[in-house]
Amino acid sequence: MTLEAGAADATVDATEGRVLRALPDEHTATGTGNSIYSGTVTLSTSAAGLLGYRTIDPLRGNSRTCNLNHAWSGTCTTFSDFNNVWGDGNPLTAQTAAVDVHYGAANAWDYFKNRQGRNGIFGDGTGVESRVHRGTGWVNASWSLSQKVMQYGDGVNDASPLVALDVVGHEMTHGVNQAEIPPDGMLYTGESGGLNETTSDIFGTMAEFYAANASDPADYEIGEELDLFGNGEPLRYMNQPSLDGASVDCYYNGVGNLDVHYSSGVGNHFFFLLAEGSGNTPYGSSTTCNNSSLVGIGRTKAAKIWYHALRHYFTAGESFKNARSDTLAATAELYGKCGTTYRSVARAWAAVGVGSALPIECLIIPVWDLVWEEWPRNPIPDPGPYKWLHKIQEKGSLETIEVGVNITHPRRGDLRISLVSPAGKEYLIKAQNREDREADVTEVFPVRLGGVAEPGEWTLVVEDVVKGESGHVRGWSLLY
Repeated sequence: MTLEAGAADATVDATEGRVLRALPDEHTATGTGNSIYSGTVTLSTSAAGLLGYRTIDPLRGNSRTCNLNHAWSGTCTTFSDFNNVWGDGNPLTAQTAAVDVHYGAANAWDYFKNRQGRNGIFGDGTGVESRVHRGTGWVNASWSLSQKVMQYGDGVNDASPLVALDVVGHEMTHGVNQAEIPPDGMLYTGESGGLNETTSDIFGTMAEFYAANASDPADYEIGEELDLFGNGEPLRYMNQPSLDGASVDCYYNGVGNLDVHYSSGVGNHFFFLLAEGSGNTPYGSSTTCNNSSLVGIGRTKAAKIWYHALRHYFTAGESFKNARSDTLAATAELYGKCGTTYRSVARAWAAVGVGSALPIECLIIPVWDLVWEEWPRNPIPDPGPYKWLHKIQEKGSLETIEVGVNITHPRRGDLRISLVSPAGKEYLIKAQNREDREADVTEVFPVRLGGVAEPGEWTLVVEDVVKGESGHVRGWSLLY
């Protein structure tokens, strides 16, 4: 038999009472939202006849944004509107926070689908419920493990809803974490708790980059639009986590005893270094914990590695040591073992104090397109530069090459090393570092070309900046 079921016609099995087929009376509509943090945005809503428009997204599993109306739990009412224009940019207007969340949830959904191939939080196309205006003066946003919904407070005096783009992406990722790692995601305590938060910070940030919203430019700061402290500072910094005064940049035994939002700094710092590299970047300066210099592999590739590790390797009790092994395993599957990307992942972990920069499984000398060249033990002028040449015969289109260097020197911090292309462009490989008192340089450095490997003579320039101790170049090579 057929009966009316709310705003839909449903065909029900007369014997068992099961709904066999439902034909919604609602249709996808395109609305306009005036948000708090993201400017004027486009919203996917549903048109439901006499009900007007509702904050239900048919394009994303009927995800729903609803109003708890300052209750802590209970009935959450779907927002409705008759002209499909939502909010006015004022955080005190009930609809406005719903605009940010509805838009942010759609954007995070699209990021996971279009960049990671994931169909919603649960991977099955099922939508998610986002509850706004939870409680009174609640300075928080959360993913509920038991109810599997996202919840957002309105902040101090209910005037600063915690609904910015990266925050919404952060909370949705907690759901993805729970869906991927049985029974309920990475444990929210100890080192696994820090990695749980790292994972949400990573993909909240990636969702912000995906949105490319001019009103909320993408960065590696978490919750910077909220201004919860009243001084314009974000909740967390990924480039240098310790800037918030509580998070840590580097791993140490006992880091798991910190609040998970602070221990997450180790993973956040790793991800930034892997994606963007060390030194001055467009997204802030980042130093390493071992005085190394890193070239980033790009955030798209870095996020793909982390997501692959999350899906196939991370466990509930994940530690930072495990995360290093697991991201290396993910990298090997995606990009090959012991290649440029693989070694970049190892170097980035070492740069935050986790493991060795050169994985033991990669100690075997790789096959070089240009073989390692042994040179006489020519002394490096002290002080002064010395130059060695490699000649490339063919032109190639490359993003990254590798420079292998073998130098003996009692104080490697005295050395500045660069690579110069045939056209004269200099790529700094290693800067002078007066604090680095270790001996010798035996390392493979990635160099981002961003396009073309020119034919002709490529020059390695080794400069001993400080007078007093001398060294020798034993050899160097290019892998391209």
